[in-house]
Amino acid sequence: MLRCAVWCGQGVREGFSDGVRRGGAVAVVSASNEAIGLFVNSPVFQVNVGQGAAVASLPRELPPACAHFVDRSAERGLLEDACADSASTKVVVVDGIPGVGKSALVKKWGNEKRIDHFSDGQIYLDFAASEEGGASPVADMLRSKLSQMIGPDAVSRTRPSDLPAQYRSFTCDKSILVVLENVSSYAEIEPFVPNSPSSLVLATSSRTDIDSLETEITHVSLGELDVDDSLDLFVRVAYGLSGEEVQQVLPHDEVEEIHSVLEHCLGLPLAIRACASILRRKRVSSAKELHRKLMRSEQDVFRCREMDEVWRECCKALDPRCLDAALGFAALPVPTASLGTLAAIWGTDPSGARSIVEELHCFGFVSLDSPVASEMLPCRVR
Repeated sequence: MLRCAVWCGQGVREGFSDGVRRGGAVAVVSASNEAIGLFVNSPVFQVNVGQGAAVASLPRELPPACAHFVDRSAERGLLEDACADSASTKVVVVDGIPGVGKSALVKKWGNEKRIDHFSDGQIYLDFAASEEGGASPVADMLRSKLSQMIGPDAVSRTRPSDLPAQYRSFTCDKSILVVLENVSSYAEIEPFVPNSPSSLVLATSSRTDIDSLETEITHVSLGELDVDDSLDLFVRVAYGLSGEEVQQVLPHDEVEEIHSVLEHCLGLPLAIRACASILRRKRVSSAKELHRKLMRSEQDVFRCREMDEVWRECCKALDPRCLDAALGFAALPVPTASLGTLAAIWGTDPSGARSIVEELHCFGFVSLDSPVASEMLPCRVR
């Protein structure tokens, strides 16, 4: 049985087959792709390494920062503080409702710091995209990443329970940034935490209850943009101007109409970008016309291609049960309802309704006017 190790200049990287403990032949492959056959109680094996041989390396997968990013100075400061802590590997979860700009923040900050702080590499994984392509267990996703880094042969026979140890071995004491998008629990984060105080795991989630008993997690909660930042983002996307410049260039009435449009966006950057893109692409002639469409029927606006992303972003964070429940809020004549009313609308019992409300509350879709244990449980749709 052949067992193989890859020499990387600093030591022998693990890449052994099942024969490693049974005294089979050993093939040592140098970094220069020259193969030498060595033997232990067996004949010499000559190994030829082709041009396609895997070279162990950490990827640089972080997507580029989005255009027209505005402010978030307080949240970026919290990320800086977490990065400065050198006691152990840092885990930061950026949480907030869908469309609030979690991905934009981590990509912007990560690209600013990747050269000076995370020069050994950046790993990027989007759990929502992986689920859309076919739900994959975390072990399969980890195996896929390891295959990219150290080659498929090195992990093809590794047991799922041993994959995290193999990952930690390869990333130990390196300065890397691990970005995990749209996680739903710490179980999805834990296998990707390297054993390195100079590394950072930066996760995004719509949930606010992600926690761990063994690992200290820093939570950075992202809220909606204020009026000035909302205006600044809108006019940068729509006109290529700053918030200060637009006051000098556009008529006062048009600026007022922009503010009216922004009232429909509720400070959510994704919605602001979508509406501004409609104006920039000349789908409407002015902010006044866009506002008129929003006032008359928001369905006119949601027919635009730019709004598809808003809907997808909001939907992918919810499981089908909660998504159906969120759509059921349309049947409410007022934005508040008791637990009994919601149970009747959703066609479930009070216990099932309470479970759904708790889930929606974690995502920030509803607020509670009384403790969740209350039978009345008045809740308010955000």
